[in-house]
Amino acid sequence: MKKRDMNKLSMYRSVLTVIDNYLTSWSVLPAFQIAQLLFKENVTQIESYAQEQRFITLNSGTMKRSKRKSVMELTIPVLSAIRAYADSEGNEALYLEMKFAPSRLRYGNIHETMQLLNLVIEKAEEFLTDLADFGISQGTIDALAEERDSLQDINFMPRNKIVDRKFVTKQIEVLMAQSDALLVERLDHLVRVLKSDELEFSTKYFDARIIVDLKTPKSNSDDHSPDIPDQPDDGTPEAA
Repeated sequence: MKKRDMNKLSMYRSVLTVIDNYLTSWSVLPAFQIAQLLFKENVTQIESYAQEQRFITLNSGTMKRSKRKSVMELTIPVLSAIRAYADSEGNEALYLEMKFAPSRLRYGNIHETMQLLNLVIEKAEEFLTDLADFGISQGTIDALAEERDSLQDINFMPRNKIVDRKFVTKQIEVLMAQSDALLVERLDHLVRVLKSDELEFSTKYFDARIIVDLKTPKSNSDDHSPDIPDQPDDGTPEAA
């Protein structure tokens, strides 16, 4: 979520806390009961989507790192066997082709990683018969090729995840717009109806309606969001 959306969600939670703490103050108004239920449902759904949004981003990166690690671990024995074979045969050209750090498979550019994997698999298949004495079988190569294909699929996964994330973000935007409308057009007005009899509840409610900027404030800067007044309009006309 964007910083501003996180700040707004924090405000929603504060409002719900006040509402929960002052149940007896507003329970006399059926209209307030309905509005606060709708608002609470929206906030719950926003929190669910926010968690899903974080999971999409985290899961994509975790899967890529895990798969690159497993690919590297499968490649090292094959790469080492080919080097040993090349050295034993005096095949300097093959040895030099295989002379690269395995860490490049895990931490290097993904396109370079795929090129190196293809090269190792190609050479392993080319010298498969001779590599049997060095512990490499067709099954070993097939397993490595399968991991390479899996890594290739995961490499394209973030594109799909971006689409998923955009959908979730859109749902959050819609729910926040609905929540803002519930606050401004219904709950705020209903709290003003109760103000004369429930002054403490009204004060606490409108204090909670302030959006606080959660970032570290700079010197001489306002801690509150510039788009939200320090004191939400309570319907009282300003003095001339």
